[in-house]
Amino acid sequence: MDVDIESIHTQPVRADAQDLEQLVKSIAVHGLLEPVIVQKNPRQGLGSPYEILTGNLRVEACRRLGWKTIPAIVRPWRGDSSGRE
Repeated sequence: MDVDIESIHTQPVRADAQDLEQLVKSIAVHGLLEPVIVQKNPRQGLGSPYEILTGNLRVEACRRLGWKTIPAIVRPWRGDSSGRE
């Protein structure tokens, strides 16, 4: 399913700027090869309806490309998601 990219709460990007730029270029040429995984956020009233589980860098790269939506697998809420990418 496609999810509004601005509805995903992500973590600060902790990647080398060059690595992120390479990912941006790769997605621009080949598209997004693997969907991100998000979970529904039970605290929707406080912000974004979804929290990122895997694919934080892919979301940032797609934002830089100006994408409005992103392919995502949506999982139900399972508590704190401390093991993020």
